[in-house]
Amino acid sequence: MGWTSPEARELFNLFAQCQEEQRSRKLAQVTASLQMLPASEGALKELCELSPQDARRALRAHPGYQMHRNLESIESMLRVFHRGLVDLEIAVNSFPALGPAEMRTERESLEVELTVRVNKELLAAVSASQALVDYTRRVRKMLPEGLFDQRRSEIFNHDEHVLVKGLRNLLSHKRHSTADWQTTYSSEGRVTRFKIETETLLAEAELDGVARAALATRGEILDVSDLLSSYTKQVDSFYGWLLEEIEHHVPEAVVEFRNCDEAVKIHYARQSYKLLIGLWQQASADPHEHLPKHLTGKQLGEALILPHRSKVQVDYVISCIDRDGICDGELRELVYRFFAV
Repeated sequence: MGWTSPEARELFNLFAQCQEEQRSRKLAQVTASLQMLPASEGALKELCELSPQDARRALRAHPGYQMHRNLESIESMLRVFHRGLVDLEIAVNSFPALGPAEMRTERESLEVELTVRVNKELLAAVSASQALVDYTRRVRKMLPEGLFDQRRSEIFNHDEHVLVKGLRNLLSHKRHSTADWQTTYSSEGRVTRFKIETETLLAEAELDGVARAALATRGEILDVSDLLSSYTKQVDSFYGWLLEEIEHHVPEAVVEFRNCDEAVKIHYARQSYKLLIGLWQQASADPHEHLPKHLTGKQLGEALILPHRSKVQVDYVISCIDRDGICDGELRELVYRFFAV
């Protein structure tokens, strides 16, 4: 019977099917064991023995996974919100200064393109702020009754909050509202601001009475740059408090999920380093030649002062590179041998 015969292919398929069934049973077993809190050492060991893909599948079924992802999503969207605001400021500040008459056509063309960019970044920023609101609803129940609303009312300026909400609802759910820009020159230099006429917002945003009253205090023009700058400080203050406060109330399931997730990451990081060191040894690589790629100039100088090919020197190199505590005793011994200690 040759390797390409029908019988050989059938045997191979049976073997592959058997392997897949064993993998599925192991995944189901580990997934079930993770439902018991706290996870035992045996359960963590079996989790780490799974493939990276199956380990992620088992962790997604963990009782603490959903709430952990909810908290993680808030942190991610905060970064998106800030990125949107930074890009908005960059776009606003990119409006060209006045130039000679022969440059008028080129300048007007650039202004049209920048106006699109500004409106895009504004939509991104206000959409991110809406996402933050939606994400936060999923975690506020973790706090003591009434604490969330109390801190929100203490931190956010009510008028600015309702204006941002009205602007957000207009751009995200109603229609695009044309915004304008204004450049002023003074002894302090050139400043470009992003503005919307209050009359436009009143006509298109369908603001409630509270928002209309707040808008009326702004005069004929709403300075969006100033509004968002002030609002961002309140967002940072509120979420700085919220994320820290929630950590005092996270359920045991979330803590356990984080422990399991960290154990998996450390395990696979160690396996990766072991594989790489083995490959480098086979290639007869000299680790000292590659230290400048991984150490700062100061760190490299400190390492070279230490006795060459000594455990002290290698331990110092490891302390500089291993920021996450990956290197355990077994991996350290491999590194010693790699450095020919």
